[in-house]
Amino acid sequence: GKLAAHVIGYLGEISEDQLKSGRYPENRSGDLIGQSGVEAERQKSLHGSRGGEQVEVDAASRPLKVLSRKPPVPGFNVFLTLDEDLQALAEEALAGRKGAIVAMDPRNGEVLAMASAPAFDPNTFIGGMDREAWRQMISGGDYPLQNRVIAGQYPPGSIFKIVTALGGLEEGLVGPEDEVFCRGVYQLGSHSFRCWKR
Repeated sequence: GKLAAHVIGYLGEISEDQLKSGRYPENRSGDLIGQSGVEAERQKSLHGSRGGEQVEVDAASRPLKVLSRKPPVPGFNVFLTLDEDLQALAEEALAGRKGAIVAMDPRNGEVLAMASAPAFDPNTFIGGMDREAWRQMISGGDYPLQNRVIAGQYPPGSIFKIVTALGGLEEGLVGPEDEVFCRGVYQLGSHSFRCWKR
């Protein structure tokens, strides 16, 4: 279903432009390839290589004997650091909203959850979809294909105040009792940067 859809991504039929690009030498028209997420990023690893047989046939195209056989080679497994329960919890917290949640292990930087909402079901791409469903997907206002974690444009917001305050305290530039007044605007050169609420 939709669980971790933006992380995992989806498969879609290779396009003419993708074939002409030269980035997919193992693929041919009609193949399904990764179009987003891990599926796209690790396409070459996941794909493996195609097998085949060279068969001698008679005039009626009936097989007579196999001349050569090349077994297919499966692709590699890809292991993610996502915690399935935490991922489900993050997506549940975003239900009915637009937004993003990321949870990382601060000890090693592993991504434990990466949720973007609204999400999509990658399985809808396998059988193909009609024009109206695709139009709704790409221009219906909710933009479920947009991974808001990596493609959203969000100012750092108030959470960054904690980072700068901790830095100031650690460096001894401010003390725990110091106060700073915010006028709601910061002038940098000829540009005024304002708070989110004018």
